[in-house]
Amino acid sequence: MRAGRQALTAVLDESVNSVPEAMEAISSQFAEQGQVLKALDRQLATYHQRRYEAKALTNAAADGQPQQPSVGSMAAAQASLIGLGMVPGVGALAGAVDPAQVARGAEHVRAGTAGRTHAGRRCAW
Repeated sequence: MRAGRQALTAVLDESVNSVPEAMEAISSQFAEQGQVLKALDRQLATYHQRRYEAKALTNAAADGQPQQPSVGSMAAAQASLIGLGMVPGVGALAGAVDPAQVARGAEHVRAGTAGRTHAGRRCAW
């Protein structure tokens, strides 16, 4: 070890109940010692956001109340159904489909694929 350099240390005890909690505690203790772990903090923020979104979807499904789709999903669903309405033979079926149902289905698929990766990288879809 070089002169004047010190090792970073972190201490965990039984109050830490999960790996994310342990990583947060380590990051916090390192920050107190002057070493901020920006990449780890970003990853933890992403983890918490996705966990919150998944819990919100689960709670909405458990309550039996359909979750309202976002404005963007509704616009995309309506545009898709209008486009399908112009296709001969499909137009009559497209008119019978509820755009809100299509938007909810698209959001459900997007939520399910949000955390998936391809070749070690996050997918853009």
